[in-house]
Amino acid sequence: MSEARALMALGQTLAQAAREGDWATVQRTDLQLADALFALRGRAHGAEMRQALDAARQLHADAMRQCAAQRDALAEKMALSLRNREGAAAYATFADDRTAG
Repeated sequence: MSEARALMALGQTLAQAAREGDWATVQRTDLQLADALFALRGRAHGAEMRQALDAARQLHADAMRQCAAQRDALAEKMALSLRNREGAAAYATFADDRTAG
């Protein structure tokens, strides 16, 4: 497999994993993509490789947007859980005060 095709395959794997919410694969593929890009550093690239680099950059950006959206959704859920827990604790304290008095 050519380096350009390998790069495209990594980008597509990253995009698919992000769409599916497979965050372990996203992390692993992101590292593989970084290693592949590091290996290409400082070399001249033909048209096929430039196209693969551009496509991989776009796929990576899309995947990172999906990761950020998921992070934000999880942060919102965690904040709601914390508010619910604090509310339950306050209610329990209030209920204890009423039964004690």
